[in-house]
Amino acid sequence: MRILVGATWPTHLMPMVPLIWALRSAGHDVLVAGTEDVVRAAETAGLPAASLGAGDGVPRKRSVPGHLGVDRAGEHGGVWEAGWDRLARRWLGRIDTVLDDYLALAARWRPDLVLCEPLEFSGLIVGGVHDVPVVQHRWGPDVLTTQAWGPAREILHTAAVEAGCDSGLPAPSLIVDPCPPSLQHPEAAAARTVRYLPYNGPGRLPAEVPARSGRRVLVCLGTRSLALDGRRELTIAALEACAGLEAVVTCVPEHQEELRARAPESVTIVDPVPLNLVMDGFDCAVVYGGAGTTHTALHFGVPQVVLAPGHPVLQVLGERLEACEAGRLVPEAEQGDPERIRAALLDVLDDPRHREGAERLRDEMAAQPAPSELVGALEALAR
Repeated sequence: MRILVGATWPTHLMPMVPLIWALRSAGHDVLVAGTEDVVRAAETAGLPAASLGAGDGVPRKRSVPGHLGVDRAGEHGGVWEAGWDRLARRWLGRIDTVLDDYLALAARWRPDLVLCEPLEFSGLIVGGVHDVPVVQHRWGPDVLTTQAWGPAREILHTAAVEAGCDSGLPAPSLIVDPCPPSLQHPEAAAARTVRYLPYNGPGRLPAEVPARSGRRVLVCLGTRSLALDGRRELTIAALEACAGLEAVVTCVPEHQEELRARAPESVTIVDPVPLNLVMDGFDCAVVYGGAGTTHTALHFGVPQVVLAPGHPVLQVLGERLEACEAGRLVPEAEQGDPERIRAALLDVLDDPRHREGAERLRDEMAAQPAPSELVGALEALAR
């Protein structure tokens, strides 16, 4: 069996890697298709890849359907409210950039199955054109893609028909979900669960982490936080909130000198590290709400303080953690205040219900079928 894999972003590929390797281990051929950043991530994971969108770089600039323009952008509601117009432009831009290459690659490689993450709508079109089943693989707690299905079918209808899908954007044949059921958003579409296994990319265990002497906090706000507007001060506020607590902060080398100049004595700054190498040595993680970081922490039963930026998907993840009593979400308006962050941090450290909630989710994750147990179902789909 040949499986063509698609992802819009490297971090959207990473949750699929354990299933991809399960397929490889069962003797199947896999090819990851994406832009250069996704190709590099695939190659780092030891997977063959093909580059998309490497032509003249001039997209076709499809227009957003008028009925989804700014004046009616809020009609679909959901977590994005008035943001559907902005998402529409992103989706169309993605189709313009990669779809032709994607279709040509599929015609040449002839896959039996397409595996893609929920926002890689090109994968659905490729499956429809080539009459092969498409499996969507979620990242984690997710209501956006369920709510987005109606708008996406409208926005991408013309593109899908022009490509050869007479009925418009096809639905996936199966949705695979690595999120523990209790953490998943109650409005998310039905899916087949799979055990989350951390794949956090390559790296070495940092030698500079001191021996543990008490309760320890990991601060991991993403490798790009200090390069993003508004996130620099949030990172500094998180450091200040850890004053007097044993804390380790992961940070890319170019920003470490700045952080060390601002960090309390109790805080150690280290290079980015695959979190599965270190997470079990912490009592709490301060995170930005990305599914990979959050699921890795839960894999080890570690509760979290979530400092989600103004992105509804990340906010939803923080809300779901709170609902499961596995951590705290600091409201966006309070994220620049070290005292507010510290209050949430001390609550998570001091109140055992957060650790107990995280451990319940850990046990629930462990009870889900391993990726290798899904291989048979995917083989059956492709027959």
